[in-house]
Amino acid sequence: KTMLSAAVIAEHYGDAGLKAWLREKAVAFVKEFQRPDGYLSTYRDPYFVGGPVPGKPGQEIFCWNLWGRKYTMWALLEIARVADAPELLAAAAKVMDQEMAQLKEKGVRLENTGYFVGLPSMSVLKPLLLLYRATGRQAYLDFADSIVAAWEREGNPAPNLVANAFGDKLVHEWYANPKWWAKAYEMMSCLEGLVAYSQVRSQPRILEAVERIVAKLEAGELNAVGCVGFFDHFTHAKACPNATTEPCDVTHWIRVNRELFLATGKAHYLDTLEFAFYNAFLAGVYRDGKWGAHSVRSHGTRHRTAPHQVGMKYHQCCIDNMPRTFVDFADTVVTRAADGALSVNLYSDAKGTCGDDKVEIAGGYPFADAVTVKVVSAKGGRARLRNPKWFEGMSVDGRGVGGDWAEVTLKPGESVFRLAFVRRAKIVDAPACVTAEARADQFETVYENPEMKGLARTAPAARLLYGPLLLAKAKALGDTREQILGFKTVNGRGFACRLTPIEAKGVVEAWTAEFTKGTEKFEVGVCDFASAADADDPDNLFSIWF
Repeated sequence: KTMLSAAVIAEHYGDAGLKAWLREKAVAFVKEFQRPDGYLSTYRDPYFVGGPVPGKPGQEIFCWNLWGRKYTMWALLEIARVADAPELLAAAAKVMDQEMAQLKEKGVRLENTGYFVGLPSMSVLKPLLLLYRATGRQAYLDFADSIVAAWEREGNPAPNLVANAFGDKLVHEWYANPKWWAKAYEMMSCLEGLVAYSQVRSQPRILEAVERIVAKLEAGELNAVGCVGFFDHFTHAKACPNATTEPCDVTHWIRVNRELFLATGKAHYLDTLEFAFYNAFLAGVYRDGKWGAHSVRSHGTRHRTAPHQVGMKYHQCCIDNMPRTFVDFADTVVTRAADGALSVNLYSDAKGTCGDDKVEIAGGYPFADAVTVKVVSAKGGRARLRNPKWFEGMSVDGRGVGGDWAEVTLKPGESVFRLAFVRRAKIVDAPACVTAEARADQFETVYENPEMKGLARTAPAARLLYGPLLLAKAKALGDTREQILGFKTVNGRGFACRLTPIEAKGVVEAWTAEFTKGTEKFEVGVCDFASAADADDPDNLFSIWF
């Protein structure tokens, strides 16, 4: 995962030195550790691949061998691509060839390996298709066919992603005990592979299946901080009065929505991606950039800090993924639509190119309400400017935008567009189903964070949105413990809220939030959720609940 991130960073910046270093290190790694038959993994025994326990239905052998091989192969593929290293492409192919030969030799199907009903093992689909595109070998496409076919098996064994996509049940209802089988990160990795498969095989039904599953996740798993799932499992997170989300999940929720946007052009997926990035993702990246969270909480003293794994001071799976997510976001800012139009999708300050068009975006979004988009185009043409759903309205050069996109004309040379957004503080009441179990133990994790004891909520509360920003109360603003954690909720009570900017102390932006309903009125300091607790501070206090 670290090398995957390093590869896309090297590509994004065009860093020749980093590309050369990656190639050198990867070649030395392969030379030292890849066995003659192609095996390259962290497990000594190639044949230890996990799977169901014989004679004990519902039990699995805990094993990540094929998952590890997938990531190793994927990293080799990316370094081979960005560093122009054909010897690493050959090494990646040997990893896949050995895995396929081993499964065939032992008569083991991929879905019956690993853990979590085969989801980690089957997530090889995405890098497998990248390998197919790089080599053209039919055997890789045939293996991809077998993976997808396994998600429509007779008798509907778990996880049967494609078959269940077309049913009427939410994901956590597909099978019993979703706390065991419904692993969020790995399932979304499989969904990303399905999007790629739908394009390689030109199968719109498979793309529709992914869209349907994503819709089910939004209906049942969209949590309060902008991701899906409750600490890496699909267990009806939308019904829980506490929210905690793993950055690995955010990484792949963003990636799935990005791939769906690129495949369909639907602005909805950009809205989802944007909200996840500005809130759930950035909240998990510590302000100094040196570390981050293992799980982002909706409230408490701090997020659950990522532990150092396998004795390595600078390694943790969520942290390893974070640089890649920054690049995924940057690569989504401007794209080319299927009809050739320039598509301006996100409005964070940026400079970049898309084909022959040079684009510059400025204005301080998502905090500011005015953005300037400058495009320098050699030939001119057409462009579309996204209208984010978070605002009451958007105008381009004073003209209101009615739909998801503003259609504009690019003249040869420089074109400048001035965007203005209208927003207000919006109280979002909790859904009616939030009386589900609080899952306090998983939320508080007092064995790691003893100061969190007793802080899990048992009743619903409202959230406060300001455009694409989730707002929070915070100790840094001078809010008291009672204001942050011990309040009487406004949920479902018909309050209105007005924001007044104040000096930000220890956060990015801050406001006084004035809540009113008739003669009732109270005020509290609020800030952007991402900077309310972006450090490992057990003395902090913050909450998104009002």
